[in-house]
Amino acid sequence: MNWLKKILKFLGFQEDERKKQPDIEITSTAKPLIQEPVNNEFAKDVSLEAETGQVFVDEELRYITPTTFPVILKSNKQTNCTYLNGINRNDKGVMEDYFFDYASGKLQGKLKNDIQIKLPDITITPDFIYADEEKKIFIAIEIDEPYSINNNHEFIPIHYKGSDDNRNKGLLAIGWSIIRFAEEQIARNPSECAKFIEQYINGKDINEIEAIVCWSKEEAEKMIERKFRNTYLPYEFQEASLSNSKSSYRSLDFISISFRQSKKDEKFAVISLGHKIDANSWVNGCQCWVNEDCFWKKFEETSVSQIIKTRSRGYDYELVNFIEPQKFEGYGKLNGDYFNLNKGDEFKLIYTSIMLKILNMQPRFQSKKEFEQVSLELLYPIYHFEEKVKKLKAAGVKEFNEAELSHNYKQEVAVLRKYGIDLKL
Repeated sequence: MNWLKKILKFLGFQEDERKKQPDIEITSTAKPLIQEPVNNEFAKDVSLEAETGQVFVDEELRYITPTTFPVILKSNKQTNCTYLNGINRNDKGVMEDYFFDYASGKLQGKLKNDIQIKLPDITITPDFIYADEEKKIFIAIEIDEPYSINNNHEFIPIHYKGSDDNRNKGLLAIGWSIIRFAEEQIARNPSECAKFIEQYINGKDINEIEAIVCWSKEEAEKMIERKFRNTYLPYEFQEASLSNSKSSYRSLDFISISFRQSKKDEKFAVISLGHKIDANSWVNGCQCWVNEDCFWKKFEETSVSQIIKTRSRGYDYELVNFIEPQKFEGYGKLNGDYFNLNKGDEFKLIYTSIMLKILNMQPRFQSKKEFEQVSLELLYPIYHFEEKVKKLKAAGVKEFNEAELSHNYKQEVAVLRKYGIDLKL
């Protein structure tokens, strides 16, 4: 064939140098440790994308074992993939449900954690999947811990370098992309990891997450000796990592609260929970029934309760419902429309820093109505005005036009003085 190419070239015909779109892209948010390709039969056109930019390879390049977390293995194949819903899983990692709570709202309820994918040779049950049938986007999302416990209650190394290659290759071959995090990244920055997935799906610039180098089997065995997972897992998860528990620590968005009395005259706080998409909509709604006395005891422990006590004669149900927590966290299990706590008194109410700041700015108030009126008319606008001024200061702005001030003139002028910005008349 070489002599034919030479004749065609002599006659003026040039070989088409255009490159095909790669089937797979291997992406890392940190500079990956580039290794020699491993020997396997999964030979495809590949593009390797790192901080230095994209390198498109027109020669055949074999699958490269990932070396740092987080990593994205992107398949450009189109697929009409089918998978099984509603799988009952008994193999969840201790951070899976917790992270599911963080990510579900950001991903519009399209995140699932009960899916099974059947391949010709193996069956794969990813930790999570993101599936958009309309756009044909299928992503398997995994949380990799360095070791786990088997049925004989022995610690064993897992997810070490190269051990998940067959799993990755099987998914890529049928058009699934893959995102893998180290468990440590999820434990330390769950919200940033959720944002990472959201930005990737929406084609935005991906925020950087501190890279973690993939461990070897020998390194994982040393981690077992040092009980390494206890150095980053929150306390609530450390005991769970020693067993295959059927319940886990959850962090659900607070929706609302009401108070009811049972037929046996028991009083309950009925807390509506879910995964918020925005202020007015949510998915995966459920209820948690907590003994009313227990609820008030837990509320007394919060910073919000202490602030309210200094500014009000007391607090009523309406006021507490209006100053709603951001999160309700506890160790338990979702059972259909209900979240059942392991123990009725083991939960936390988590408030946002914005709410705490607003309450600290708040004058004395006697009711929900007074609090709501002052917050909506003064405190919320002033808080957001201060955030705006901070950004102007950071950008080097030295003057602010008086015409842009609102009816909260005195308070806004005080904010400008606080940040050293002059008022332009």
